[in-house]
Amino acid sequence: SYSIDSGIQSISIANSSGLGLTISGGSNRPDGPMIYVQELLPDGDCYRDGRLRPGDQLIAINRDSLVGSTHEEARKIIEKAKFRHEGNTEVAFIPGRGRLHPGLSAHNNIPSPPPKAVGNGLSSCRLKVHVRSPEVAPSSLALDTARDPGAATTSLGTLHLYPNASPLIFSFDFSAPASASNYKAASGTKPKVALDPHIRLKDGKLELVLQYLGLDVTEEKKRQLRQSLTTDSQGTVAYGDVLQALRDLMQEELDEAGLDSSSILFTQHEVANLLDTSAFHSPTFDTLNCNGSEDLEQLQLEMRDLRHEVRRLKSLLREVESSKKSMEDELQRLNQKALGFLSENRTLHSKLQMAEVVQRQAHSAEQDYEEVIHLLEAEIAELKMQLAGKKAKHEDILELKRQLSLADGQLRKSEVSRKRLEICNRKLLLFVQV
Repeated sequence: SYSIDSGIQSISIANSSGLGLTISGGSNRPDGPMIYVQELLPDGDCYRDGRLRPGDQLIAINRDSLVGSTHEEARKIIEKAKFRHEGNTEVAFIPGRGRLHPGLSAHNNIPSPPPKAVGNGLSSCRLKVHVRSPEVAPSSLALDTARDPGAATTSLGTLHLYPNASPLIFSFDFSAPASASNYKAASGTKPKVALDPHIRLKDGKLELVLQYLGLDVTEEKKRQLRQSLTTDSQGTVAYGDVLQALRDLMQEELDEAGLDSSSILFTQHEVANLLDTSAFHSPTFDTLNCNGSEDLEQLQLEMRDLRHEVRRLKSLLREVESSKKSMEDELQRLNQKALGFLSENRTLHSKLQMAEVVQRQAHSAEQDYEEVIHLLEAEIAELKMQLAGKKAKHEDILELKRQLSLADGQLRKSEVSRKRLEICNRKLLLFVQV
């Protein structure tokens, strides 16, 4: 283990059955906003290690910051440490920062040493945090809170920024009341930050700015806000330009929300989200070299690439579905057209069969007419022979002429009927061919 001059200590605890901690405090609890050790369970690793005691303020576990976290978030970080595969758990803490239960050490019943007090009765420490910022950050950020009305104002935390360091260093000066009652009075409000106008924010963070300020504006106003801002090659805009655009376009909304230049403040978590940095979540120390910010940037790049790939695949899927629908419509149209052709083919086949039957009937009738004509011709020839071979009487001659005239008339009628039949056959053949 090692200790920093600010009072922050870092220890390595061997993993076996879990840390065995119960905690108090949190940004959402009256005894917060910091996280403190409330009790050490006898079967836990911290109890066997013996260096962590009730009342100690927890700063980080395995480089997961507990500063500014809620009670539930702190419990999740402690539970996550139980499932680590590494042999040790790194715990950063400040001894004796919180209220003891009931003022004695959990291990040997020896009173824990009180925190070192400064002139005003407050214990203090300094915590340096390394973060990466998209561009050169502001020269200083102020993070102040006040006691209850009527009491003297106490600085709960001041955030200093050293812009020439690489990576940038945020230094937190935390001051906590020496007594339990004074501490409770000092922790009533959550610290907030006033951002420097020169900070560069990514264009995609404008929605978060509006959300954190509590401004409910229309999509048209959001579009006008984006159009009024000029982004650089890295896709960032100056925070001061954002404020000016808000005053120009949404002054009424700002007035309704009671916001002016001095009241536009953000919490630590909100600043971390706006700056895309783990400054308020992963504190590291002067002797440690943490690559968490680089890993976070890499993960964000990978996440952005995955989002682009998902959007591309969704677009491709929509195109495939559209193509599939058009092909299904075309197939349906072709099926209907094929059914129409099939129905028309069946109709034509039926007509052809009927024409063939009519043609066979007409051919049979034509043969019958030809036989009748042959019989009439034979009868006429026979009558002529009888007329030539006999000297018939005048009456017989007249009778023969009359019969001959009748036979000749029937012959002409048969000829006319045969021609009509031929004409009908030709018309029928033309109809079938068409």
